[in-house]
Amino acid sequence: MKIDNLEVAKAIFDPKLEKIITSIKFSSKTVKEISSELGEKQSRLYYPIQKLQNLGLVMVTEERKTGNIIEKYYSSKHLYEDDITFNFEGEFAIEHKEFLISKVMFSLNKGLNVLKNDLEGDPSRQENNAMFTEYGLELTPEEWQHLNEEVRKLVDKREMKNVKEDGVKPYKMIFFSYKDEEG
Repeated sequence: MKIDNLEVAKAIFDPKLEKIITSIKFSSKTVKEISSELGEKQSRLYYPIQKLQNLGLVMVTEERKTGNIIEKYYSSKHLYEDDITFNFEGEFAIEHKEFLISKVMFSLNKGLNVLKNDLEGDPSRQENNAMFTEYGLELTPEEWQHLNEEVRKLVDKREMKNVKEDGVKPYKMIFFSYKDEEG
């Protein structure tokens, strides 16, 4: 099945579908469990879940037979896996472009929602949850490639802490650079 990036974008930006994706990001759940959590009727979730599954945004992780009924457990954990680095070059990128673009759109949307909540929140709050910085640089293609590698190395040096310490919080960082044709 060919994945349509426009359909993926619509799904990611649809509040109901986003709630489903978020509901199953840490643990697999049945439609019944998702409906209970979201306060929706089960019958109103089958089509959206099937749509998300067809787009690759939701996966069936397990099937359990209870009497004559087979219960499917759905998960979106694969969308939240850490340390994913995509190389948008060569044959791999061409073969997997739909998935690569879908993943980028999904990750960016998550960050934009956090930024939006910061901007719409209490202005007296001492701590923000998102940061946006844009740089414009003049580099050769080789310098640009080297800079991207250096940023990755710097982030890779940071160890993920398994033990929660006071003040330590998880952060996601998205580095996206491109040739500015307007510049």
